[in-house]
Amino acid sequence: MAGDERKCLDAGMDGYLAKPVVYERLHVEFVKRLGALDEDTSDAEAA
Repeated sequence: MAGDERKCLDAGMDGYLAKPVVYERLHVEFVKRLGALDEDTSDAEAA
């Protein structure tokens, strides 16, 4: 439905994937999230 992504993001979600899931979009979202985890882990290790 139109506007679902905006509603979810406005509600505080980090991302949005609609069905049917497109592999390329899923991969991009995984890379974004895992990259953020790697940065968080690096910061924790440096402390």
